[in-house]
Amino acid sequence: MPIQAELICKNCRRPIPLPSPMHPRTPEHPMPWPTDGMPLNFLCLACKHVYEYKARMVQPPAQTTAQPTNDKCPVVWCIEIVCPENTCVALVRLLASTTGNLPEIEPLLAEMTMHDIGCGKGHVLNGRHRDVQGGPNRAYFDLDWM
Repeated sequence: MPIQAELICKNCRRPIPLPSPMHPRTPEHPMPWPTDGMPLNFLCLACKHVYEYKARMVQPPAQTTAQPTNDKCPVVWCIEIVCPENTCVALVRLLASTTGNLPEIEPLLAEMTMHDIGCGKGHVLNGRHRDVQGGPNRAYFDLDWM
């Protein structure tokens, strides 16, 4: 199945493939993006940088973009981490797109770098992720993108 659309990583300029959306496309949302249109934080699995992206940044795949060789459509994973600011318990929601399995979450988080990523309480996160003692980190398929 071909890639339906993509984002371009703000750091390494590699494409981040996006699957067909679960919701029907409308004139307001001609490309795959949740219908609320809110900005989303995407982790580029190639360079491990996280940036906020907006629906208007979605574009059709470039002809040079390699299509998946395993005939699998991309899957968007949701990764939830606890905000690393002291005493904050808000979750930070990150998305990652892959045609295979998501890499092990803890090593992945140790390598990632965030750029102006907000938590639900208004903290702005920059730089390497630093684990919160005992903070839950989890990953699951994001149902908006299946």
